[in-house]
Amino acid sequence: MWRETTELDKAIAFEAIRGRLPDVWTLLDIVESADPPENTVEDSPSHRTFAAREGWSVTFFYDVGELDYIDNIISPDNLVIEPWEWPYGAPGRNTLMGWGSVGCRARLMSLDEERPVRTIDCTALQGDLAVDEDEKDGIMFGHIDLIGGYPEWDASVVRRTPVPAKEAA
Repeated sequence: MWRETTELDKAIAFEAIRGRLPDVWTLLDIVESADPPENTVEDSPSHRTFAAREGWSVTFFYDVGELDYIDNIISPDNLVIEPWEWPYGAPGRNTLMGWGSVGCRARLMSLDEERPVRTIDCTALQGDLAVDEDEKDGIMFGHIDLIGGYPEWDASVVRRTPVPAKEAA
């Protein structure tokens, strides 16, 4: 039986890999080292994977031959990083999704310098954190990152992400 992936599901999956992720600027440096072409000759949507520095690889989506976005980043130890599958508020999610071509890293860094991303550390929450409309927008559009938490839109709260169960030794 199939069920829709919830923000909680995404948050738990993200928390499981968060400790293995470099910061967003390092990831974008890796992405740009793949040096993808802006255009291809394909006349239909496609995914193309390129080798990047230090054993990383990056898959890009091309929309009818034009570079559109990062689909995934694969670490040398085969960790697949899919920013489009991260929960809203996951650190770096919107920055990675906002990348569109070689050179965008510098533009995104300058935007961050103008208006730094606010971080809410949900690991210290004892209960839920109520959020107003501006904060909800900030989470959705990447102006607020959530560490160890996820938004529940219907309740207008941010909840602490449950720690994934430890595997039996």
